[in-house]
Amino acid sequence: MPGHQSSPHVLVVDDEPDIIELLELTLARMGMHVVSAMNTQDAKIQLQSHSFQLCLTDMQLPDGSGLDLVQYISQHCTGLPVAVITAYGTTENAVAALKAGAFDYLTKPVSLKQLRALVKSALNLPPIRTEATPEKN
Repeated sequence: MPGHQSSPHVLVVDDEPDIIELLELTLARMGMHVVSAMNTQDAKIQLQSHSFQLCLTDMQLPDGSGLDLVQYISQHCTGLPVAVITAYGTTENAVAALKAGAFDYLTKPVSLKQLRALVKSALNLPPIRTEATPEKN
């Protein structure tokens, strides 16, 4: 449909099904299309297969660190904002996430108000223009 804006696509990476479900429901109510992955390997496959406007990842994943995923995204998906969500909410972890290239950082249990604000903020970021950015209108 000409002029039709498709809903933003969000990749959620977490190994806890309850967290994935909470994030999927919240983001769907905000009009987002959500794709989920339970580990870094699945997340990388999704990132290679689809175009996303935002990624939310847990810091501790069964096959690696969410920070490794943040660094992968920084190198391969330029301009994709990533937020790290963790149960281990320390200042050191927050600094490590931001240094790795994360856009923001949330602690579990996730505040839905904070999540909504983060998503709105991330989606309003101006896109970085690079050759690696898929989909141009």
